[in-house]
Amino acid sequence: MTVPPLATATASARDSLRRAVGGPWDQPAEIGAALANISASIAAIDQVLSGLARQLREPGVAVVSVDGPFRGDTAAAVETAGLWLVRAAAASAGVRTCVDNAHIAVSGLAEHREGSK
Repeated sequence: MTVPPLATATASARDSLRRAVGGPWDQPAEIGAALANISASIAAIDQVLSGLARQLREPGVAVVSVDGPFRGDTAAAVETAGLWLVRAAAASAGVRTCVDNAHIAVSGLAEHREGSK
């Protein structure tokens, strides 16, 4: 089953995270850019988590629990997975707020140069 919006959100999260890592981060602008990309990545991850929770609960999704702790109880497996995905999405919102606040804090920073105040 292909879910284009989830695929797009997943690609967006991956791309934003790739842009956030690997820099020298020795300039405030580079730190700010990394934080902005991390925030965008978290937003995309939140979208994916929420979308997966919705998708699992769709009546047209044909799955059956054949193994694991929910063997034979597909409804409980789907409901439990959905619950944890919703909780993960909610938790990611808190992380994103923290990253956004850090981004605000560094937005006024500039490189210190000898002789400057």
